[in-house]
Amino acid sequence: MFKKTPPMSSYLVAIAVGPFEFVDVPGVSLPVRIVTARGQSGHVSLAVELVPPIVAALEEWFGTKVPYEKLDLVAAPEFWPGAMENPGAILFADRHLIQDAATAGRAQRRNLTSLIAHEVAHLWFGDYVTMTWWDDLWLNESFAVWMGDRITHQLYPEFQSLITELAATQSFLSTDARPGSPAIRQPVSNTHDLLGNVGLVYAKGKRILSMFEGWIGPEAFRNGVNQYLADHAWGNAEAADLWNALSLASGLDVAAALPSFLDNPGYPIVRVRALPGGRLELNQKRYQPGGDGTSSDGWSVPLGLAAGWGDTTVRSTLLFNGRELLHQMTPGRAPAWIYPNRGAVGYYRWFIPAEAMVTLADSAAVWLLPIERAEISGNVTGLMEGGLINSAVWLSLQERLAHDPEPMVVATVIDNMTGNLELLIEPAGTAALAGWIGRTFRPVLDRIGLVPRPDESPGVSFLRPKLVHLLGRSGRDEEVFSESRRLLKSWLADDTTVDPTLRPEAFRVAAMTGDAALWERVRRRFAETSRPADRRLLLTTLGAFRDPELARKSLDFLFDPAIRPTEFLPLIGEVANHEPGRDLVFDWLVADYARVVAKMDPIRFPFLARSLAGPSLERQAALDAFFGDPAHQAPGTTTELARARADQAILRALKQRESAVLTQYLIRL
Repeated sequence: MFKKTPPMSSYLVAIAVGPFEFVDVPGVSLPVRIVTARGQSGHVSLAVELVPPIVAALEEWFGTKVPYEKLDLVAAPEFWPGAMENPGAILFADRHLIQDAATAGRAQRRNLTSLIAHEVAHLWFGDYVTMTWWDDLWLNESFAVWMGDRITHQLYPEFQSLITELAATQSFLSTDARPGSPAIRQPVSNTHDLLGNVGLVYAKGKRILSMFEGWIGPEAFRNGVNQYLADHAWGNAEAADLWNALSLASGLDVAAALPSFLDNPGYPIVRVRALPGGRLELNQKRYQPGGDGTSSDGWSVPLGLAAGWGDTTVRSTLLFNGRELLHQMTPGRAPAWIYPNRGAVGYYRWFIPAEAMVTLADSAAVWLLPIERAEISGNVTGLMEGGLINSAVWLSLQERLAHDPEPMVVATVIDNMTGNLELLIEPAGTAALAGWIGRTFRPVLDRIGLVPRPDESPGVSFLRPKLVHLLGRSGRDEEVFSESRRLLKSWLADDTTVDPTLRPEAFRVAAMTGDAALWERVRRRFAETSRPADRRLLLTTLGAFRDPELARKSLDFLFDPAIRPTEFLPLIGEVANHEPGRDLVFDWLVADYARVVAKMDPIRFPFLARSLAGPSLERQAALDAFFGDPAHQAPGTTTELARARADQAILRALKQRESAVLTQYLIRL
């Protein structure tokens, strides 16, 4: 017999059926179990270890116990989302939950901590109190992803997970800048619109929460959130309910400021210029790629400022309303340096004069926190994409930041460069680019080594895979190719021999130059493995083979009965991760469309269509023609292709403006 459940939204109902095994989790304030399919329960020790401190940390932050009587974490074999916060029975894709504590790497431990914290936080923010309607999905998801980051950082500060998440947010800023990008809060009138902006809700929403927490202070923020939960317990709430609670807790007019970031599309760029006498001249406009944006009074920006001279640093946060403002930062003297995103929590771009930017980049390691230095790298990428600096200045600033002593800052620099380098470089500059990458980043890899050491810092562990990927894919480093192939072959023979954090990128690089014999070894290993995470790893490795015949074999392998419908996209995404691969996937899709549609998860199909566009006008026209045929239409595909066309126009304009500049800069070095 089941007990009567507390009030619950219908979308949170879950029924799990199957031959299950159960593992009790001790040391928690309520009964908790890990639930797996038969035969998998011996491989969940990492989750068993992580759940107690995560639940304890969340209960401390919320000031209450978990608002349910029991909790099962269910590892579902065919579940395409990462997880779903059904109260009492949170569903996880099995590849996330089924991991051994003894063999998990630092990245796996960090990622599972964040995911579990996110889902358990939903038990308060989303389940105990849920949105009135889907236009306020951010009330659930933005808060949960924010809390997942926060708890991960609290439990494992050495992982510097806030820097990792910052890199993802910086990438999303480029997407959110596009003219067609929607606001976080928008009307939802049909089921196809429910999750249409879920990426925006996650990446933008959590950064907005961090920005406003930085303005009103962590304690006032926490008090306001918990009062909101108490006021709406076991019921529904709207956005205004939260920001009114935050206003009351802080004594600041959050209710007037927060909607400007939730209800307006895009975000501002804030220009800062030092004036005599220690004053700062501020102005804001909407940031737009390829231009300086339009004047706007639309944002109330919690602007974090840091400035200094000599050994003195001044930090402050102010609410910047309107278009222009004069702010007295330092009494009587101009600062030697300015950094306009204190704590790196702001959701905006910022611009300071070129000389000030160089000064800041050259000495950032002395003046700023690691997360602030990492944010500079993402911001200058945004300035280049917006046409405010050219690609030669952009690359020179990134090179300065690449010498940072903190490995996680260097890792973020790589994240912020890779996509644009591949897009912008002309064929004539390929060798020059490879040379620049080798000169800049090979010494870093030589210093930390290709083989992990037991005593190295987590930051080094997270940096190494990014170096391997960059030096292999764009740097064409033969030693990196050779060592990556050795690592893959070693792991295929003995899966304890390669650091789990290094495996994904090293194996991708190995496959790029892999032959048919190596492809067959990877395929055989996939057929033999029962570990969900290894299945994903092997499928992405198969998709990374660059030889056209092997890439086509990888695509055809998706029709094997052993492949689940939810496993299509990881492999296809790897094949389509470069221009020739996109053409290959499109030709394969056209030839085998009926079989693809019959097997692939239909919810994910529109994203496949969009991923094939790339910068090619010819392929975009072919996609439009193919999916314009009523026989080839799937719900959501038309919308995704329209977004692809908008993206493509921006990419073409950027390439036209900057390719020659970047190529000539590299050739002259």
